[in-house]
Amino acid sequence: MEARSLSQLVTDARQQIQGGSPVRNSKGQIEIIPRDDSPPKNSNSFPALQKLYRILIEPIAEFLPQEPGSLVVFIPQGDLFLVPFAALQDDTDTYLIDRYAIATAPSIQVLDLLHQRRQTITGRATDILIVGNPTPPVVATAPDAEPQPFPPLPGAELEAIAIAQLFSTEALTGDQATKAAILDRMPDAGILHFATYNSSVWTGELPGAIVLASIDAAPSLLTIDDIQALNLNAELAILSFDDTALGQITGDGVIGLPRAFMAAGVPTVIAALWSVNDISAADLMLEFYHQLQQNSNPAQALRQA
Repeated sequence: MEARSLSQLVTDARQQIQGGSPVRNSKGQIEIIPRDDSPPKNSNSFPALQKLYRILIEPIAEFLPQEPGSLVVFIPQGDLFLVPFAALQDDTDTYLIDRYAIATAPSIQVLDLLHQRRQTITGRATDILIVGNPTPPVVATAPDAEPQPFPPLPGAELEAIAIAQLFSTEALTGDQATKAAILDRMPDAGILHFATYNSSVWTGELPGAIVLASIDAAPSLLTIDDIQALNLNAELAILSFDDTALGQITGDGVIGLPRAFMAAGVPTVIAALWSVNDISAADLMLEFYHQLQQNSNPAQALRQA
C-alpha cells in the first residue's frame, strides 16, 4: 500500500470513530461535521478500522499472545503513530482492546533508556498533582476574530475534583493552576494529571502546549521545552485533553507532549489521539483511576475502564 493511501486510511479511521471531522465553533466548542461515509449512529462497524486491522494485525496475528488481556506494545513508524491501535476492529466488530491491553512506544531504545533511568531512582514519589480547568485566557480563535474569553471546561474541573477525592488530596483548578505552582510540584509527584486545553485549539499548531491559569487574561503555557528541562519522578502522566498524542512526525516518532514527558523521565503517558468531549473524558478517567487502584498496570487499567 502506498504511504499516501495508508495516511488517508488512518485519517478516515480517526474521523469514523468521531462520526466526522471535528471543528471548533466560535465559542470554542467541538462540533463534528459528518462525513458521507460515516457509519450510522447505531452501527458498531467501522470499515476503515477493519481495513487497518486486516493490513496491520492479521499478518502478525499468529505471533500475538493467546492469553486474553495480555499486554501488546506497538512501536510504529511514520503515520502509523496516528493509528488508534486499541480501536482496530476485526470482521466480527471486536476491538483489539477487547483482547489485549495496548500500548505504544517511540522505539526500543527509548524503552531501554527509561528502564535504566527508573533503576537509578531511590524511593517512590507519593504526591499526586491534579490540574483541572485552569482559568482560561482571552484569545482570538481566528486571525480576523476579536479576542474573547476562551470557554471554561466544567467537565475537566469535575474530573480533577473527583480524582483528587479518590486520592484524598486537592486539585489545582481555576486561578490556583498557575505555571509557578505546577512547576514547583511536578518533580515530587508520582502521578501527573492535566485536564485542560491544548493551545493548538486556537493556534492550530501542533504539538501545542498545556494551557494553565491565565495571567491578566494572557495565555500561560507549559511548553515542551519546560517539560523536557525537568527531572521528573512520576510513574504516570495523564494528558486528558484534545489531540495530546499528536505532534511533528519524524523518523524517531512523534515529537509532542507525551515524548517530552518521557524525555523528562516519565515511563508511561496516556494521551488522546483526537478531540474529546470533556464530560466523556471525565467519566473515562475516573473509572481508569478506580481500575488503577485494583491493577497497578496503567495499560490494563485503561483497558478495563
